[in-house]
Formats: sequence, structure tokens, C-alpha cells
Amino acid sequence: MLDLITLREFSVLVEELNFRRAASRLGISQPALTRHVHRLEQELGTHLFERHQNGIRPTQAGDTLAEWAGWLSHEFIKIKADISEARGGLRGHLAVGFITSLSAPVLLRALATFRSLEKLHLELYEGTDRQQIYALRQHRIDVALVIGAIYDLSLNVETLWTERLVAILPPDHPLREQEVAAWSDLSGEQLVVRAADHDHWIAEFVAGLAAKAGCHPQIEEFTASRESVIGLIRAGFGVAVLPESSILSVNTTELVCRPIIGPGSTFEVVGVWLPENANPVLRRFLEQVTLAVREAGS
Repeated sequence: MLDLITLREFSVLVEELNFRRAASRLGISQPALTRHVHRLEQELGTHLFERHQNGIRPTQAGDTLAEWAGWLSHEFIKIKADISEARGGLRGHLAVGFITSLSAPVLLRALATFRSLEKLHLELYEGTDRQQIYALRQHRIDVALVIGAIYDLSLNVETLWTERLVAILPPDHPLREQEVAAWSDLSGEQLVVRAADHDHWIAEFVAGLAAKAGCHPQIEEFTASRESVIGLIRAGFGVAVLPESSILSVNTTELVCRPIIGPGSTFEVVGVWLPENANPVLRRFLEQVTLAVREAGS
């Protein structure tokens, strides 16, 4: 049977032109090598070597096979390298889901690392937590980056990093005199939040965080971008509460930004994926995020 092992034995014999030396180099017995070459000749229906007074030499058919064997050997080395890269998560495809408000440096650093790998195709899917989990179950994404706890035993869940909340206030707001703010400071305020695709999860999430501090603020939803929400704050519509990382990507000039402290001031960002997903690129991505979090904290 013509296989890679037989072709390698044939190639070594072509190089050595001596059964004894070739067998020694291959680590097999000379009779075994002789049988393998004879079986190959029978399969191809022609002699591959001819004897002469100084030993053996390839026939015309042997020379032709030697050319193909060299090419196949080179291609097999490339295949092994490609497989090794795929096994190590350096080659392949990864689809990452994330929510609009996440611009965390650790996430951007991990994505940039993957974007620099030429043999890896990175696909980003933007959506709410619910949309991401649905896409995950439909096998359209490999991992969902969502906020808050996920109580579903059919999914793998891993906490990746913790986000801090920041209050975005009009320039004349009384809290401008303070370095930090608590939910109690915002109890009488109107909170402006985004409503994404008729999904109220942002308002529900913000209300849940405030409730941890015993606060129940008035929340008004707007179908608008983050930038538009910031514009509404400038126009005096109220105050906003955003993840600390998200304010890095919006213009908060002339506004007051104060970190929120106390209960309900932080939330976890978790990675969610299907247990049966054996994509090595997924594991490498999670490792890169963990590394970025560690570097950010050092």
C-alpha cells in the first residue's frame, strides 16, 4: 500500500542506494525493507530499482516516484506544521460576541493580539446578553462576553474581569465637588439608559445594581447610541451610569465623571461557551484575556 511510511522508506533508499545502510537509517531490518520495496513495486506494476555492479540505482519509474515522494514529503511537513498551529490555537476561526458598552482595555488587548495573527480569522458579533446566548446556541459564535451571572448548567461560564461603574454628570451637578459617588447620591436623579432593539436589559441591569445599595432611581430609556446618551446628559436630561471602560471611547468633555463606590458599584464580565466546543482558538482567546487582566493589574 502506497503510504507516507513506505514513501519515506523508498526516499531513504534512493538517497543511500544501499539496502543495508537505508535499513539501518530507518531503524528496520534489511529483509523488512526489501519486502516493503517489493510490495510497492507490485502495487505500481513496475520495477523501481535496478541492480548494477556497484549496487542499485532507480529506474525511470523510480526517478519519477522519487520526485513525487520529495514533493509529498515537503507537503506533509507543511501539513504537520499547520495542524500544530491549529492545535495550539494559532490558526483557525473564532467568533466572539460582546455587548455594545464593553470597550475594556483587556478585551481590546486580547482582540488586538488575535488580529495580528495572519492565519486566524476573527469575527465579532455585537449584541445584547440574550442575543449572544441565542447566537451561541445556534453555533454562530464561539464565546459570548456578557455581564452579570449566568445560571445555566448547560453552558460553561468563566468570570474574566470586573468592571467598575462611573456616574456621568452635567458640569454644574453638585457631585462635581466630590471625588466619588455612591448610589445613595443618585437616589433623586433621573438615570438615562440605552434601550437596545426594544430590549430593556440595560435598564433592568442598572436597576438591579442600584437595588444592591437600597436605591431605586427613576430610569428613562432612550433608543440611542452611547454618544447620544452623553449628548442627552449635556442637554440636562439627567445622569448616566456607564462601565468605566466605555467612557474611554466617548467624548465626555465638560462633563463630570465620578467613580461609584459601595454596593452595586461593580459587575463581572463573564465568558460563556458551549461545553462541546473544542475549538483550540477559543481556549487560547480565554488565556489571552486572563493574561491581559493580569498585566493590567500589575
